[in-house]
Amino acid sequence: MFEGTKVIRWGIPGWLLGAWLILLSSISNINIVLKFVTSDPTKVLSVTGVLAALGVPIGYLIHELYFASFWTSKKEKTNKIVENINNFNEEIYTAKGINQENEKYFYIEFLWDKMLTNMDEEVRNHIKERYRDRLTLIHSLGTLFISMIIASIITLLFLLVKEFSFIYIVVLLLQIIIILVIRKNYHYHSLHLMRYQGYYLEQYGNVIKEQE
Repeated sequence: MFEGTKVIRWGIPGWLLGAWLILLSSISNINIVLKFVTSDPTKVLSVTGVLAALGVPIGYLIHELYFASFWTSKKEKTNKIVENINNFNEEIYTAKGINQENEKYFYIEFLWDKMLTNMDEEVRNHIKERYRDRLTLIHSLGTLFISMIIASIITLLFLLVKEFSFIYIVVLLLQIIIILVIRKNYHYHSLHLMRYQGYYLEQYGNVIKEQE
């Protein structure tokens, strides 16, 4: 079940990108596409199966591109988390020999995990589940954002190289709107998660005090 969930999670951005590519190809070759769809249902099913299978590795590559582009930048995340902790002493980093932003974030994550281990099991499980759900949502939005960016670039290439068509312009504008909506949701939920961590670390500040 877990592996099936992973496949779906990886596949969605790949399938989304594939759907846009099929749409773009269909616009300029509508007669050929209609003839193919109506001529042989078996071939249509075979092609659909191949495209669905290809969507998973493509989606996985989009996941990796997302993590490399966005999630490895830790400075903003660290600042957003600790600014909700009253009297947070940044000298704690110096005392631990931490001076790089990534290492600061990793240390905050360590404090977060330590806080969870000191909680009652019921409370800990509740927080971990909410944290996991929010993080999954953020990563899903991030990969969709990358997928839509790639799709919009391809659409722009179709528009400039293949055919300057009003339909391509409409598709590109639709993609831009979707990108802006996804971006807004991504930043909202990312900020929500960082505030969530900061507020809990503030409430259970003894975990931080023990490190000072």
